[in-house]
Amino acid sequence: MKDDVSKAMVVIKGDAEKEVKMERIWWDKHFDYYEAHVPISGPMKYFFKVIDKDASAYFSASGYSCDDESVIEFELDPSFRAFEVPEWAKGAVFYQIFPDRFHNGDAGNDPPNVSMWGEKPSFELNAKRGL
Repeated sequence: MKDDVSKAMVVIKGDAEKEVKMERIWWDKHFDYYEAHVPISGPMKYFFKVIDKDASAYFSASGYSCDDESVIEFELDPSFRAFEVPEWAKGAVFYQIFPDRFHNGDAGNDPPNVSMWGEKPSFELNAKRGL
């Protein structure tokens, strides 16, 4: 929530535990947004810690917690590459065409309870469709 944090940090686990202070970089009507610049020299484990007056909260791979006993660190390995762009695709422009977003040429193949184009979606209609 906005203006309810006295200190935010990213906690880095390694040979020694290191806390890096996060700076509030932006805010809106409801929330504050923080960032920290952390040099990465190899694989690391980390989690986030937020302090509000005397209480602390943690966000980690195990989710949100009010005690540090349940913290499971995120793991980062900067050498891991889940995807490499093939040479032939570098610099290319791709288009995705969604034919169902053009003129409905055959209403006979529409699924039941199709909404008219431009109609506002409604929870009740989605519930009837089982969505």
